[in-house]
Amino acid sequence: MANFVLLYTGGGMPESEEESASVMETWMNWFTQLGEAVLDGGDPFMPGAKTIASDGTVREGAVAITGYSILEADSMDEAIRMAQGCPQLQSGGEVAVYEVFEMDMPEMAVADTSEEIDEDDSDASEEAEEAEDMEVSDEGDEEESDENDEESEESDEDEGTDESEEEADENGEENDDDDDTEESEESDDDDESDETEEDENESDDDAGDEESEESDDDEESDETEEDENESDDDAGDEESEESDEMEKTSEETE
Repeated sequence: MANFVLLYTGGGMPESEEESASVMETWMNWFTQLGEAVLDGGDPFMPGAKTIASDGTVREGAVAITGYSILEADSMDEAIRMAQGCPQLQSGGEVAVYEVFEMDMPEMAVADTSEEIDEDDSDASEEAEEAEDMEVSDEGDEEESDENDEESEESDEDEGTDESEEEADENGEENDDDDDTEESEESDDDDESDETEEDENESDDDAGDEESEESDDDEESDETEEDENESDDDAGDEESEESDEMEKTSEETE
């Protein structure tokens, strides 16, 4: 059994998503028919290749190879027969078939190389594991730090809330004290006002009593004057009667 490389050139590109899906399905069906003979289905190449000359110079462009595949076959004829069913040919492209020349490497060299590769892989794996452990540790530290920060913030918020509640309670007590003081002052003012009104009422009552007494005195005075006037009138009448009697007596005497 030998390995054969199929290099693809030319051909067209699908112009729509439906055409692209159809082309992909054709390739998958071809690989399925070949079965275990497909060692590497390969991939298409990107455009824009460069060519390096023997003197090291680099120029744009190269042989227009668009992709590859690697098959396993008993002979070149069998490899060609397999390649004749390649979808590359259906798109107008070409397929070049190369048989891979397998070199017999010295066993020691191969063994040493294999051991070095295994050691390198082991070291790389250990370094990767250490890096992952460090990342996990860093993430754990960051999470713990974040949790501590959150707890600290919550504690600060709780303390701030407690302080606010205490201040609110103190302010409420002060307001209650102020309200009680104001109510007490208002009550005192009301009491003083009531006392003032009582004093004024008493003063008015006293003034009324004095006015009533004065009125009584005036009435008594008026009655006394009336009595005196009546006495004077009676005396005048008596004098008039006496005068009349004297005149009568004098007339009789004459």
